[in-house]
Amino acid sequence: MRKSWLIISVALIILSCLFLSWFWREYNDPRSRDFIRWWRDNAQERESLVTVQREACPAAPFILPSDGYIGLLYNDPRGPYSASSPHQGIDIFSDSEPGLTPVYAAYDGYVTREPEWISTIIMHVPEDPLNPGEQI
Repeated sequence: MRKSWLIISVALIILSCLFLSWFWREYNDPRSRDFIRWWRDNAQERESLVTVQREACPAAPFILPSDGYIGLLYNDPRGPYSASSPHQGIDIFSDSEPGLTPVYAAYDGYVTREPEWISTIIMHVPEDPLNPGEQI
């Protein structure tokens, strides 16, 4: 019985160290710091993090669909995602209430929404102009 508790204690210590290491790495990542600033800072600080892009992105035919803070990029491995299961979109956070931020088509396609996602939309492009035969 004593040996079981020792094994459990060692495992908990190892898991705690791994978590603290992950947290420290995430916290010191500049993009993670900006994400924390977006959620915690005042309106003026948040305004400094907003991206406005009216023209198509360089080397791509897309426009940015909305003004806001770009928190997560496509293929981003930062938590809650991972290198083996990266983020599959671009998250743009607005400072306004849900339903009030204008959203434009980034490219020909369609927009949908999951019923339980009150402040999220999904843009679907059936034919990726940069990778013919693939969807975005």
